[in-house]
Amino acid sequence: MQNDNLVYAGKTPPVNDLIAEYKSCSPTAPSSIHRLSASDDIRLCRWPNQHADGKKHSTSSEAAFPFEGASDTRLPIADGIINELVDTSVDAFWRAWMANHNGETEESQYALKLADHFINRQFTSEIAREVELSEQFRQAYGWVVLNPTWIREVALKRERVTLAELMGAVGQSPEGESDSPLAKLPEMILDEQFDDLTVPMLKELYGVYASDQVVDGDDFQLPELSDSALKKFVRELRESGEAEIAVPYVCKNHPEITALRPWDDVFLSGDCTDIQKSRAVFRRVWMTEQDLKARAKLEGWNAAWVTEAIKHKGTSSFNTQNGATPPTDISHAMLGGQEDEGYYLTTGDSDLIEVLYATHRMLDKDDIPGIYLTILHAAVGQGTGGAGKASWAFHELMDYTGADMPYVTGQDRKSVV
Repeated sequence: MQNDNLVYAGKTPPVNDLIAEYKSCSPTAPSSIHRLSASDDIRLCRWPNQHADGKKHSTSSEAAFPFEGASDTRLPIADGIINELVDTSVDAFWRAWMANHNGETEESQYALKLADHFINRQFTSEIAREVELSEQFRQAYGWVVLNPTWIREVALKRERVTLAELMGAVGQSPEGESDSPLAKLPEMILDEQFDDLTVPMLKELYGVYASDQVVDGDDFQLPELSDSALKKFVRELRESGEAEIAVPYVCKNHPEITALRPWDDVFLSGDCTDIQKSRAVFRRVWMTEQDLKARAKLEGWNAAWVTEAIKHKGTSSFNTQNGATPPTDISHAMLGGQEDEGYYLTTGDSDLIEVLYATHRMLDKDDIPGIYLTILHAAVGQGTGGAGKASWAFHELMDYTGADMPYVTGQDRKSVV
């Protein structure tokens, strides 16, 4: 399905068209076979009307065959074969080693040492988890998607700061002589009548100080401090010479590789066999309300979109696939009840919110191709909860990926299932 609105990049992202493209990537194939549950049913030996005691029991619509209480034992042969293949592949990964002398240049040797440091020292536990997951997905579903990226997150912590530290951030000593109004700030703080003047001056000082705490400070959204919080800050400075304030700091700054489960964590069109040629790739992440509000505060996500997305807690884009409704018997859904063909990942009781990272190719007005990232929600399109920017959280041209999508696929032609 080619969507003309996804060809050229405009001033705003084509949110509704991206949502339509995403919903066309349904985990249910045209033959009504669910791409995930079909494989999982084979691997885990699941079929309708199973019971925990491993015996057959009659239902209101069907008598037990050949008789009530007959053996209904499962022999998970496929699961055993898959786990054995996974163990072999994971062991092979950790037995592999990189020789420093294999680098042809000094830069390549440094890259090998850096990779060895991350894999075998700093992030061993995280890498071990993703290696195991990637092999489980690859062997069970025939392919897996890896998302290599650099994670840089800024968080807030409360910290007691002195006036000298704040003024030092802009190279202004409290005792120094200067024509700058900042030179008079210490004595102004001591006098309540200047509070209306000191608050905006401290807001400016705080901005410089906060940015100084984070390398490349332009990469984060400086949290907005209310006038009431700043007035309290001034009072504490006046009384004790230091005050508590929320200060940003870098809590994560490292490479990361995430194994994504096909048709669950990552989606692409069913008519695409090469992820690099896909019109759009969607990575789905489930977040809490706290996650969304923190990103609005620190990463510049649109606050109006966050407010609207929070209204859709616990709903999945594919919960109503083929017109199905969630089953009332959760064990029946888990054991593959055939009349319920929906895609049930969560229920309305969940506090999680479905967030989509849409990576898509578009042309600019000069026909120069680029890869764009648009963060959205499948239920928050244009015209939902307000027009314009309220319908997406974040949108930018990904100028660091070159001509490739930021994903790598692994395939296994000898997949068991």
